[in-house]
Amino acid sequence: MPRFDLKPSDKFSSWLQNAVSDKVFIYFVTAWAVPLILSVILTLYNFNRLPLEIPLFYSRIWGEGQIAARQYIYLPIGGVGLLGIFNIGLAISLHHKDKVVSYLLAGTASLISLLCAITIFNIIELVL
Repeated sequence: MPRFDLKPSDKFSSWLQNAVSDKVFIYFVTAWAVPLILSVILTLYNFNRLPLEIPLFYSRIWGEGQIAARQYIYLPIGGVGLLGIFNIGLAISLHHKDKVVSYLLAGTASLISLLCAITIFNIIELVL
């Protein structure tokens, strides 16, 4: 019968400890969280000043197709938050096996967060 020395919670704790001690990984997580938090703060601060309709869907043809209700400005922020939580969670679980894949996952979350923040800032600047 196989013997397991670590409980599942201890195993996750060791993965997390390994990822937390890595400075590059912490940099990527910070680079994901800071633009996301700034986007939320800026959106909450300016939400009541936004018009009822904002240009959100840039991939559509210019005009009515790009317009959305102002509540939809939280859609990209929520998507980036969920994607980042998923990527960083997966990166933590893979960090002890393959640091490169872990860095790529966390770096992707960081890049997408930065691009989302730039988009949110541009939308708010455009309509205010």
